[in-house]
Amino acid sequence: THFEPVYARYAFPCVDEPGAKACFQLRIVAPSDLSVISNMPSVTSQPLREGKLVEHTFQETPRMSSYLLAFAVGDFGKICLPEGHAPVPMSLYAPRGQEKLGQFALDIAGYSLSYFEEFFGEKFPLPKLDLVVPPAFPIGGMENWGIITLTDRSLLDPETASVQKTQRIAELVAHEVSHIWF
Repeated sequence: THFEPVYARYAFPCVDEPGAKACFQLRIVAPSDLSVISNMPSVTSQPLREGKLVEHTFQETPRMSSYLLAFAVGDFGKICLPEGHAPVPMSLYAPRGQEKLGQFALDIAGYSLSYFEEFFGEKFPLPKLDLVVPPAFPIGGMENWGIITLTDRSLLDPETASVQKTQRIAELVAHEVSHIWF
């Protein structure tokens, strides 16, 4: 999803203005072979129709603008930061087979989250932070609370990536993480 500036109203009935805030509790039904990610951690995953579908229920979000709500459904592979490398659990989801190319972006996100918590003197307000690289994402990135979306240009092979590409990815990821505070 990309609900900025006023596209949440196409997915569900809402007052879709940044000043209007609400808590959201998502329930998403998807094919059982696909990953489902949202702003908050999953609470339950209930198989339906002989296991062909799964109903995913997520924790309720804090009060926030509808454009910050996000979810992703797809054939994603996942990598995680080791425990202790960031203030909260962090993962990166990318098209299956490409997830390891997101390690640099995930490392920068973990470093940036720790840095900005100290710089702003305020803790990250959610229990997890995921990065999602959906195929053909139309913009550089989006700072949805708990689920930052990034373009596939944020994936890199450390053996062949140029210094300029590496720097652009670091700037993009740090920029999106910084938006958590403003």
